[in-house]
Amino acid sequence: MIFRSLFKLLLLFITALSMSHYLSHYAFVFELVSHFQMLWMSLLLAGLVITWLLAWSKWCWLMVVVLGINTYSVLIWYVPDKIPATAQQSLRVFLFNQGFYSTRADEIVKTIDEYQPDLIMIQEINLQTAKALNALAAYPYRTHNLRNDSRDMALWSRYPLTGIKKDVISAQSMTSIYGQLHLPQRTVPLLLVHTSSANHLHTFQLRKQEWSQMAQFVNQHPSKSWVVLGDMNTTMWSELYRGFITDTALHNSRKGFGLLPTWPTIYSGWHGPPVLQTVLNPLPGMLKRLPIDHCLVGPAVYTKKTWVVTQRELASDHFPLWIELLL
Repeated sequence: MIFRSLFKLLLLFITALSMSHYLSHYAFVFELVSHFQMLWMSLLLAGLVITWLLAWSKWCWLMVVVLGINTYSVLIWYVPDKIPATAQQSLRVFLFNQGFYSTRADEIVKTIDEYQPDLIMIQEINLQTAKALNALAAYPYRTHNLRNDSRDMALWSRYPLTGIKKDVISAQSMTSIYGQLHLPQRTVPLLLVHTSSANHLHTFQLRKQEWSQMAQFVNQHPSKSWVVLGDMNTTMWSELYRGFITDTALHNSRKGFGLLPTWPTIYSGWHGPPVLQTVLNPLPGMLKRLPIDHCLVGPAVYTKKTWVVTQRELASDHFPLWIELLL
C-alpha cells in the first residue's frame, strides 16, 4: 500500500512538472523546469508502461492524456511549413555562442570556410576569434557590441548593413544590436539579442522585461521580413517565448526540422560543474540538451533548412545553428 501511494504521488509530480510550462510566466521555478520537456515526456512514457502493466486503468489513461498533450508540443516542430514559389532570395546564417573559454578560433574559421554563410553572428566572442574573422575578405560589413563579459556579440555580413544601433533592448541586463541588412532583392530588419538566464527571481524579472521590450521594439518597426537572432536562454515551451511569438507574429526557423537542441555540449574542456557533466554524459542528446539558440523570422521569411553543426569540436558549451532562409 505504501508503495502504491508513493508511486501515485510520483506520477502526479511528474504530471505537474510536464505541464509546468503553462505556468512558466508566473515564477522562475516553472520557467526552469518547463525547458526539460523531453525528460518529462520520457518519464511519462515510463509511467504509462508501468501503469498499463499494473492494470491501473484510470492512471494509465491519465498518462495517455498528459503524454498526448506534451507529445503534441514536440511533434509540431517536425511539421514543415509550405514555401511559396515567389520566395527566391536566399540568406544563409551561422549562429554560434562561442564562450570566452574557447580557444579554437582556427576551427571556427574552418567551419565558416566550409559552410560559406552570408551572415555570421557569434556571441560571447573572444578577441582571438574576432581577429581571425576580421581577416576574412568575404565579409566586409561588420559590427559588434563588446562589454568584455559574457554578453559580447559580433556580426559579419556579405551584404551591406546600415542604421546600426546598439543596446536597444534592456541595456543594463543584456546586449543587443539592431540594423538593416540590404539583400539584393529585400531589406531585412535585423535584431541580435542575448537574453538573461532565469535561474533566480531577479533574473526572471529581468527576462520578463527583456521579452516585453523585444516585442515592443519589433512591433514599433513593422516588417514582414524580420530576423531576430541569438542565444535566448529559453526554449519554445516557455510562456514568455510563446507570448513574444504571439505578440510579434514571428516564427521559429527550426519549424519543420525538429527540436535541434544546441546546449550544453559538455565538450572535453567544459568549465561547468563536474557533477552536471557526470549526470548528463550518459543521457541521449535529446534528454541532456535544450534548444535555446534561436532564429525567429517574420511571416514573409521561410526556412529552407536548419540544422545543428556538430562536425567539429569548437570548445564551446553551445553547438552552432545553421539556418538557410528564403525571402
